[in-house]
Amino acid sequence: MCGYPALVQGPLPGGDGVGLAYGGLTVTVFSARFNTERWSDLKGLGSPGLQLHDATEAAAGVETIGPRLAGQTTVLRLGYRDRGLPFSSDANTVKERSINGGVGLSLARGYLAVDLGVAHAVRTSGAISETGWIVSVGLAIRP
Repeated sequence: MCGYPALVQGPLPGGDGVGLAYGGLTVTVFSARFNTERWSDLKGLGSPGLQLHDATEAAAGVETIGPRLAGQTTVLRLGYRDRGLPFSSDANTVKERSINGGVGLSLARGYLAVDLGVAHAVRTSGAISETGWIVSVGLAIRP
């Protein structure tokens, strides 16, 4: 007989957010968002020593048409995000800031799309900090 562990039931964290985008320019879109999550709503679930922190997130970005490459139009993206993370190992909250950029290219008469991105993130908690680079590659095939 195969058994599954009982599911933990409890509340979901509450939150509020707003996002805005402006595409009134011919080839450029600006966007921004702000979000809060009340992770403290989950206190009491898990171990008593679990450190939960309410978190906010603010982000902004821009996407625009870039130069032509191999006869195709490119799309350029740039963004920034500042957020708090809900969990930590001590009473200090964990903050993360990242800046990212990318390029998108449509190939094969629009049947193939390639997206390349890079982000640099910095996390801090009290006197501790770490940095990292994230590289992403996306491939979309449209029938």
